[in-house]
Amino acid sequence: MSHAPQPRTGLSPESLADSVSVGVPTIGPGGVAWLEADPRNGGKVGVRVIAAGSRTSARLVDHDWNVRSRVHEYGGGALWAGAGRYHWYLVDESSQSLWGIVRTGDAPICLLKGESDIALGDGHVDAEGRRMVLLREDKQADRTQVILLDPKAPDTPIVLENEADFCAAPRLSPDGRQAAWIIWDHGTMPWQATRLRIADLDTGRQRTIDDAGHSILEPRWTDAGDLLVLSDRAGAWCPNRVTGDVLQPLCDATDDHARPPWQLGGGHYGQLPDGSLLAIRVAQARCKLVRLHSDGSEQDIAGPENDIEGLRLDGWTAVYLAGSAESPRDVFRRDLETGRVERLSGQAPESHTAGSFGSAELVMTRTDCGPVYGFLYRPDTAGKPPLLVRAHGGPTAMKSPVFSPDTQFWLSHGFAVLDVNYGGSSGHGRAYRERLRGAWGRIDSDDCVALAQELAGQGLVDAERMVISGSSAGGLTVLNALQHGVFAGGTSRYGVTDLLRLVDSTHRFEAGYLDFLIGSLPEHRQRYLDRSPVNHADRIRGAVLLLQGEDDPVVPLSQAQAIHDAIQARGGQSELVVYPGEKHGFRKGENLEDSFRRELGFYQQLLE
Repeated sequence: MSHAPQPRTGLSPESLADSVSVGVPTIGPGGVAWLEADPRNGGKVGVRVIAAGSRTSARLVDHDWNVRSRVHEYGGGALWAGAGRYHWYLVDESSQSLWGIVRTGDAPICLLKGESDIALGDGHVDAEGRRMVLLREDKQADRTQVILLDPKAPDTPIVLENEADFCAAPRLSPDGRQAAWIIWDHGTMPWQATRLRIADLDTGRQRTIDDAGHSILEPRWTDAGDLLVLSDRAGAWCPNRVTGDVLQPLCDATDDHARPPWQLGGGHYGQLPDGSLLAIRVAQARCKLVRLHSDGSEQDIAGPENDIEGLRLDGWTAVYLAGSAESPRDVFRRDLETGRVERLSGQAPESHTAGSFGSAELVMTRTDCGPVYGFLYRPDTAGKPPLLVRAHGGPTAMKSPVFSPDTQFWLSHGFAVLDVNYGGSSGHGRAYRERLRGAWGRIDSDDCVALAQELAGQGLVDAERMVISGSSAGGLTVLNALQHGVFAGGTSRYGVTDLLRLVDSTHRFEAGYLDFLIGSLPEHRQRYLDRSPVNHADRIRGAVLLLQGEDDPVVPLSQAQAIHDAIQARGGQSELVVYPGEKHGFRKGENLEDSFRRELGFYQQLLE
């Protein structure tokens, strides 16, 4: 890597590399635990815990542990609460072995040793800790299984699911006699269409519920043994009760009560002691805690949070990962009887004072496909600022209006920041997500261009100084948006450049996703060619910065190299920076620091 230019003013890139990322929490007999990824420790994911009755957190495992599941590549579900003998269970990244921890402070005990090309994760135990279910992905056999084991004798697991291509969210009834999980097929993603599998573990009988091709998520057993799920049959995910083979909605499905499960181990609802439900409602990419009563009515739970996930309940106590306009994402504990809220993880960096540089404004423009939404942050400077448009990845993810160090970084350097929730994003209901069907590589970039032009037309930003940035799927959006002649340049972080190559190289979880996003092959081959930036380098107007991990298994280095070579071959401006040892997403502090320093210097030189 060549030396990156130094920033001239504002927050330093070092401050971003010092930001610890906090993961979803879990709650159990050992207290509350959560994952923390430390960029200054090579991006390793550790576990912190606040034991029951304590007010301070401590490491659950040694600093050199890396707690991460590799199931479906994106992982999640690498830590869960225990019962009975073990307080905690976890999976380590290198061996994908299953470990149990008897008490906080004890060394982990290996319960199930990892194997080559096998990944474990997303486990759950019954109330007494006698049975456990978890996922076992065999990447060579192209199969994800649900296995059942006894934590006291884990060497002889029983396979419960071996027929479906994919499965997730295995959950046991409190008495350990029943299990439920979701399944889906190649060519489908879990937010498109899944089925629910229910097993009687005493008799071995199983049954399957297919909700007419809609998405069923997050099976969850109540203390009374009732089974609840989320279904989007009515147009948005909402809690349903399983009665026989029928799903009965428990609330109005105007807004979603979930987001697409790119990672395992999510949580968006649960039952309270009086039988009502606590859930996360998602509307226009803003999240809110709500209480769902037995009559179907919803009651808002007052609080500043607008990005919430990983909800866990223990009686009237809720823990969750949340961020607000004034605070970065942290782990919170809420007493639902008293209303008291505690911040447990305490990750707010001292160098990023909340409210220092700007708050989010909901902005919108209309296109032929309907309204397009985004959040605009404006710096405290005179005149029309330059605009940085950010295209999220996924592409079905969403951006909520949350205080974040990287947003503050750009604002401190005088940029306005626009997060675009283009057509296909979550947080706006199923119909909005469905806009992406057959349209990826077109609607996402068109929406980014349209919303940027709307802001420029209103005089809020400088139309001559607009740039765009995106990661992964957002990188494809960047490179296609640069063909419109609206942006002076753009940054693609490990972004897709060749869709046909992606078909051959992507991992099994997403192997069939392109059929939905673009169309099946060979019928729609021309779409793949038309929407691949590598085939249209001559149309790219503006400079390009490519930031890429050398060992990326999701979007290989060859993708970035191909577009870099194509741009340079036609005389365009392109810089490719490769980070050794990095995969899909930069985890090492020095690389995060370098990448932001380079991106800032790139824009400053481009726009001066």
